[in-house]
Amino acid sequence: MSLACATRLRTSNVTRIRPAIFFSTASSDPDTSSIPSPTPQPSTSTRHRALSLYRRLLRASDQMPTPNRRNYIATKTRLEFRKHMRISDPEEIEFCLRLADTNLDTVMVQAEHLSRLFNDPEYQNYN
Repeated sequence: MSLACATRLRTSNVTRIRPAIFFSTASSDPDTSSIPSPTPQPSTSTRHRALSLYRRLLRASDQMPTPNRRNYIATKTRLEFRKHMRISDPEEIEFCLRLADTNLDTVMVQAEHLSRLFNDPEYQNYN
């Protein structure tokens, strides 16, 4: 059993594993009072929206004109999504999704601007 699905109880020198209670944490049994409540799962539409934003950010990173920028955006996207993967508060999830959407817009605008700039012959003369 994984740690997320079970709780270890110590009785004298014997350790036994009991499945966690997923529907109710209130109990008169003192052994179950330390069982953490399960984290609520995001709705299917929220999950779909987050995965869609994740894929779109990674695809947008491929539009950057330099490898350094491509790698930075892809790495930052992966780190931020992994860091916030376990969020359960609906308001915080919505905030993170709005922030990711804003970041996607920013990446797309930067990619377009930098690509135009790097392809401009006059810019090439300045270097």
